[in-house]
Amino acid sequence: MQTALGRQVSSGGRFTWTGLAAMIVSAPLVGLTFARVGEVVQSYLAPSSLVPVLMGVFIGLTIVAITRFGRFGHRSTIFSATVAAAVVAAVGYETALGGTGAVGATGSASACLDATLAKPVAPLAKPVAPPAKPVAPNESTYQFPLGRPLQIDAFFALLAAAAAVMVTIPAVRVPYCDRCGSWFRTIRNGKIDLPTSRRLAELLDVDRPDRVRSPRYRLSACQGDCGPTRCELSWERSGGGVDLARVWLDDKQRSEVVAILDELNLNECEAASGRNNAKPQAADPLIPNP
Repeated sequence: MQTALGRQVSSGGRFTWTGLAAMIVSAPLVGLTFARVGEVVQSYLAPSSLVPVLMGVFIGLTIVAITRFGRFGHRSTIFSATVAAAVVAAVGYETALGGTGAVGATGSASACLDATLAKPVAPLAKPVAPPAKPVAPNESTYQFPLGRPLQIDAFFALLAAAAAVMVTIPAVRVPYCDRCGSWFRTIRNGKIDLPTSRRLAELLDVDRPDRVRSPRYRLSACQGDCGPTRCELSWERSGGGVDLARVWLDDKQRSEVVAILDELNLNECEAASGRNNAKPQAADPLIPNP
């Protein structure tokens, strides 16, 4: 069941110039910061594609934290900032590696360079004639001065951007409320029994198979509680697989769902209290039997 307001909330926040300006400032700073972090980490490791992937993961987490703290909900702006930060980090990281030669903590390249410079240079027997025909540079094999091909840099940038986007996607799929400028959060969730799941499915007009197990529910709303409430029902099918139904609730439906859940909690509390009272009390050894 999808209401008009529910569709608006699910589509993400509106575009704002303030959010765009914040992302324009934040993305390069985040990228440069993690480029420096990647350079430091790489000094203790052999060159590999693991460092760009880790950089992308932490860039995605940082961008998500910025959007949560700043309450930005425009998804296109968030994705653009994530990719921009990852590319800046990859370029800065590769530039640092090109400047240091991707040398580890042992400094073997520096020692080798010092030893090479210390050797006397023998004079050439005869001057080397320049080539008769200039060799055109090959773009596919062009390298940095220390021998890092451009294909590797593009591959590392792609790894960092892909990792950052993969981290960001689940976070921006959460609904966003433009009224109070907040992301939805879980306000109530847990397991329910089969009769309760059947009642909720009938109330919300959700198709539920007769034979299911492990039914669960989740209610989520914005921080200001000014928009619709999203109810998620899930269960495992007897033949395998998991079904998930999402329904947007208005105020009346939310009250009815909460009433059913409160009734379930009350019944569980009464059942637990009855089991505790039915347990036989252990005899006190200090009190003699009559």
